[in-house]
Amino acid sequence: MSIKVSAVRYPIDAANIVRAESAGAVTAATVTESRALGKLAAYWNADELAMPEYVALVIFVTAKETVDGDEKYAASVEVAADEAFTTATTVVSVPDLKLGQNVIAVARDQVLAADADATHIRLAVTPSGTTPSIDFWAQLSPLVGR
Repeated sequence: MSIKVSAVRYPIDAANIVRAESAGAVTAATVTESRALGKLAAYWNADELAMPEYVALVIFVTAKETVDGDEKYAASVEVAADEAFTTATTVVSVPDLKLGQNVIAVARDQVLAADADATHIRLAVTPSGTTPSIDFWAQLSPLVGR
C-alpha cells in the first residue's frame, strides 16, 4: 500500500472567499474583503496570533487585458491590526498575476514580522499600463499538504 499526496491543497470554503467570481473586471487599484486571521485556524491561541503556520491566498485570474503589452497586475497581501485596515502593512508582493491560478503563500512568521498586532488579512491588486483590465476571484485557505 502506498500513500498518495492529496490533490486538494487549497480547500474552497465560501466563508473564506474574499472576492466573488461574479465581482467583474477592475481597471484601477482595488482591495478585496478582509478576513480575520484567527478564522483560518481550527484552534484558539491565547496571547498569540491565531493563524495556521501557512495560509495561501489563491487568486483565480479568469481574464486580463494585455493588448498593449505594457499591462501589469501587481498583487500584495496586506495585514492590519483592525478590520478597517487603518494602517495596512504589506507582507508579500508579486509583480504580475498570470492568467489562471496564482498562489501566494504567507507564513505566520512573515505576518508577525510585518505587524506583530495583525488580526486581519486581505489582497490588494494594482493594475498598470495603457489599458489594464483584470477579472479575478480570490480566496484564503490554510495551506495543507506538501
